[in-house]
Amino acid sequence: MSIRNFGFKSLGTFLQESIYYIPDYQREYSWEDSEVSDFWMDLENVINTGMEKHFLGQIVAHISDAESRKYIIDGQQRTCTAVILLSVLRDFFRMNHEVSHNLGSQNKYEDIKIKYIGRFADEPNGNELKLRLGSNDSDYFQQYIQISRPEAAINLTNSQKRIRNAYVYFERKISELILGTQIGEQRYSKLLLYYSALVDRFHVMYVETDDMNEAFVIFETLNARGKDLETADLLKNHIFRNAGVNLETVKTKWHNMYINLGKIDATRYIRHYYNSCNSFIREKDLYKRIRDKVITPLTAKNLAIELEMYSKYYAGLINPEQEQFFNDVKKNETIGNLSIMGATSYIPIILAMKRTFEDSDILSVLEAIESLVFRNFVIAGKVSNKYEISFAALANGIYNQTLNTVESIIQVIKNDTISDEEFKSAFINSTVQKKPVIRYFFQKIHNQFENEMRINYSTSDIHIEHILPQSIGDWNIDPEIHTQYLWRIGNLTLLGSEYNQEISNSLFELKRTVYMQSAIWLNHNIGGYEVWGPNEIRDRQIQLSEMALEIWRK
Repeated sequence: MSIRNFGFKSLGTFLQESIYYIPDYQREYSWEDSEVSDFWMDLENVINTGMEKHFLGQIVAHISDAESRKYIIDGQQRTCTAVILLSVLRDFFRMNHEVSHNLGSQNKYEDIKIKYIGRFADEPNGNELKLRLGSNDSDYFQQYIQISRPEAAINLTNSQKRIRNAYVYFERKISELILGTQIGEQRYSKLLLYYSALVDRFHVMYVETDDMNEAFVIFETLNARGKDLETADLLKNHIFRNAGVNLETVKTKWHNMYINLGKIDATRYIRHYYNSCNSFIREKDLYKRIRDKVITPLTAKNLAIELEMYSKYYAGLINPEQEQFFNDVKKNETIGNLSIMGATSYIPIILAMKRTFEDSDILSVLEAIESLVFRNFVIAGKVSNKYEISFAALANGIYNQTLNTVESIIQVIKNDTISDEEFKSAFINSTVQKKPVIRYFFQKIHNQFENEMRINYSTSDIHIEHILPQSIGDWNIDPEIHTQYLWRIGNLTLLGSEYNQEISNSLFELKRTVYMQSAIWLNHNIGGYEVWGPNEIRDRQIQLSEMALEIWRK
């Protein structure tokens, strides 16, 4: 192996030895408040316990002789955070010197600026800053961390906000630390304690190689058992390592995939994508399976192209309220309904169909899936994990074109859908406690049988109503019976603008008059009952089951 340098080093030694670059293809600064807080607590623990050394983690660097640069392949988040904290300490040492003329503070201000952050000169070849971030954050980090403190956050990217938040967090912690100390020597001593602990007692395991492939191998090996390492990160490094002459294309496609996904979990997406065109795989085996398939620059490039392409569709399936999968209201509404019911295991089917089928065909399949999900999962309470395997098999059949017609695909879905008898039997005793699903159910029922006034799911003045109220109040009912029937579908309905919070716990005699006047026709039937209890709830639930059979057909 072409390792040039390795060993344990203090954080201070590591930072001042070289100028380090973060490759553009690496993740932007991603540490949230919890991780920044952990960093600070580790520093406080070192000081409070007198610990001589604290292991911060590993740093894997690749030396590019062609560019005369050192790129950090692993460890960019902790390195960046350390520089942010050092910048805060620099600013406090400077302020202490300016007010008190304390020479120690001036010396430490200069030390941090020269040794660990680096000099900056706005001229060719004059930039000696020790850490250079990727292009998206480079200018911001340089201007507002390495040169001066951050200003008010205006039009910042998410990563820039996290950088600023980290600075503000450390600034607050140090302000609390020195609160009550006398400006000058006393304040200097307090700052020095934390500064020295950071640069001298925080240690990293540093590995440096001049071979990009070896850098990725080392990264992968060191992190293979790491609990915090995402499968997507391992895959990225494996794909990059095998990209060869296609590396720039692969980096661009991978970056675009993350942009398309936004906050969606990349590992989850890659597994759904993989299950849309291969035999079923669980997450724990995903890396190994793809690693064995991607072994040439061409396979790396083709995978990156596909991952970028289908990430756009995936975002529309996961977040239909934010991204539009189709240019059609009906299709997007069906995807939204599946999202309301928490369904995601069906997604490989749609990704597989997107390759060769028309959007109108996909809608027919989506509607069949919607019926299955409602009948099997919501009403019958079947476990969706079981269907994940059969859905992946269906997707594989579509991809391999053994299922090449809409009719054949829908028939497979219908074969997995419970019978009308089983559905009705499960329905008449079913409870639903997820409010979005309750709204979805009654909206579908109302809109199916009422054409004059349609209910929009997003309508803010439509409320969920428990006929038998959530608080027993003056109702003459046994508490155990109340608990048993409260969330039964037959005890639930929707109320529009006539809803009045004051009557929500009223006796049925008053409530039924409101139901009779309701603009939602389903409520008129409730008003026709003289009393309300378990028998009436069961009776109404049987009626609703007949309506449901007309909508969620097999």
